[in-house]
Amino acid sequence: MARLWVKICGVRAVEAALHARAEGADAIGLNLYPPSPRSISLEQAAEICAALRDAERHDGQPPTETFLVVVNPVEDQLAAWVDLIGPTSVQLHGDVPDGFGAWLGVNQLRAFTAAPGVMDTLRARAGRRFLLDAYVPGVHGGTGRTVDLSLAKEAARLGELVLAGGLGPENVAEVVAAVQPFGVDVCSGVESSPGRQSLERISAFLRGCRSDDARSP
Repeated sequence: MARLWVKICGVRAVEAALHARAEGADAIGLNLYPPSPRSISLEQAAEICAALRDAERHDGQPPTETFLVVVNPVEDQLAAWVDLIGPTSVQLHGDVPDGFGAWLGVNQLRAFTAAPGVMDTLRARAGRRFLLDAYVPGVHGGTGRTVDLSLAKEAARLGELVLAGGLGPENVAEVVAAVQPFGVDVCSGVESSPGRQSLERISAFLRGCRSDDARSP
């Protein structure tokens, strides 16, 4: 069985980023959407990416992917952010046209919500790897709601599904076993309060992801 890809999103501090890396996370997300309680400044994002690059040079572990999480981005503005911060990837939420930012030189992960008709949207626009989060009108992720598992399982057949929404140390192994996604993305599930990550919950979440139960349907 393939190794589960794990992304810790909403990272706001170097300490949390380095802890997630040390505990075996494959990627972290840096939120640049100001209405979110997890939003950080461009300077904070650049500091976190620089700290991870420095760790990669010294600890011998595989690189950690770094995602800029953006909503309805303006292409030129996003290009400037990528140049300043130096992420490996961008995670695109909202109404983003096909082909957006193809020239940016970084990987892209399109995020979709499980709104009515989402399966038709995924079939038409998802691409090889995509993120699916719970649907809450007017909210772009981080809701703590869970995607219907039967819908998530169907979506997993379309490509490399990164499942988000309502995941935490308490349920991630069970959800992964049921859905068999390519990867998972956690945000509120590793927080002690909105925007404040718990190092203990990050560790516990990653233990759940790597447990035998997580890959036993």
